[in-house]
Amino acid sequence: MLPSVATASAAVMPTNSEGLAPSTIYCYAIASDQSLNARTGFRTAPTSDSTAPVRFLAFGDSGGGGSDQYALLDQMLNFPYHLIIHTGDLAYDNGTIGQFDTNVFKVYADLFRNIPFFPAAGNHEYNTAGAAPFHSVFALPQTSTDRLWYSYDWGFVHFAVLDTEADYVTQVAWLAQDLASTSMPWKIVYLHRPPYSSGEHGSDTGLRTKLQPILETYHVQLVLAGHDHDYERMKPQNGTAFVVTGGGGIGTRGVGVSEFTGFSAEVIHFVYGEVGPNELVLHAVDATGVEFDSLVVPR
Repeated sequence: MLPSVATASAAVMPTNSEGLAPSTIYCYAIASDQSLNARTGFRTAPTSDSTAPVRFLAFGDSGGGGSDQYALLDQMLNFPYHLIIHTGDLAYDNGTIGQFDTNVFKVYADLFRNIPFFPAAGNHEYNTAGAAPFHSVFALPQTSTDRLWYSYDWGFVHFAVLDTEADYVTQVAWLAQDLASTSMPWKIVYLHRPPYSSGEHGSDTGLRTKLQPILETYHVQLVLAGHDHDYERMKPQNGTAFVVTGGGGIGTRGVGVSEFTGFSAEVIHFVYGEVGPNELVLHAVDATGVEFDSLVVPR
């Protein structure tokens, strides 16, 4: 089970950028005019020279409020991780404030009060006012009023988050600059539309063409995507591992096999990553708690 005091606050605690000490537990309570909620807490991110493993949970295409989403949530409570990342389409169907409240914050309240949550925007978020509700409910690192891509470090891992509903050329230029400026030994990129996929939507080949040279140049070890409601692990592509994790609870769709496919399945699931100094192990877990696939990525 997760520890009672995990790694950061609701959605989203900045990673040690506002005067907080690293690897430190901070307690807090939310007060109103009528009452003071029970005390709880979060732990800030470690420093980049820490050798402790970084553990994260990732999923996408989740927020419909149905039984699959809640079944998967029950399994999420059984793994110890430091942060949660999301590959987009959080609040079905249209990313409204009401849908964020009902299908995201109500569902994941027990996770968000202690663990940081760093989402990518999906196409469904853009169904309402150009993703304005997404902007308003999350305080994300380095974000601004006109963009939904950003990056951050957690220990020795650098995460870069792209917005596949926005201009690719601009973002690829930003990503190249961002990756060139980091000294972290591990680099993970995540986004909504998949560069490689055998699912219903298929590969975004335009994105792949623009993104692949950057991933190779800066030695990105892992790319996570959503959009297709399935799980697919690709064969390594020029040194980068690609995984589609779009079975977060809204339902599944059929997935095929392509020449680049290592394994694929139509399954409700999340992935759980453990990043050590020399290798990353990614576990794919279904809504019954069974690990049905895994991947080892060398540094």
